[in-house]
Amino acid sequence: MKFHQLNYIIEENFLLIAIHSSIEIFQIAYLINLFCKTNFIKSKKDIILSKEQANFDLYEWKINHSNDKWHLFSNKFSVIEKKNKNKNLLFDDLNSRNVFFMEEFKNVDFFLKKECITNSDDLIKKINLIPEISASYQIKKNNFTLKHDLIFD
Repeated sequence: MKFHQLNYIIEENFLLIAIHSSIEIFQIAYLINLFCKTNFIKSKKDIILSKEQANFDLYEWKINHSNDKWHLFSNKFSVIEKKNKNKNLLFDDLNSRNVFFMEEFKNVDFFLKKECITNSDDLIKKINLIPEISASYQIKKNNFTLKHDLIFD
């Protein structure tokens, strides 16, 4: 008797755009809204990685007439830890470390994710016109491994 094991992965269709900028995410959301005619708003929930004690900001844009959903999220979170827990010290000895949502893209500051695959060239061109953004480009899905972490609902 022959047995076959079926292994399948539920593949979500999405588009992922990397954004490089030194400004804060609320400024990125504002500028993308301004230049690209989007409507990103702060999500009620952030992305939380409890194991790393990291909290990544999340912005959403839902287009009602087409059921399209976009997510804008940060890739880096600074965790501040007490190095020395001596109560006799006047100042705490603090240590910070960076946690990245997508480890393989440590140089990327923010990501834009769209939940269906469409042509992103026009959007990327508009984002690259924003003076505070140094670069934006599409990341191909086969270039990263943590696809399951990109489901936010």
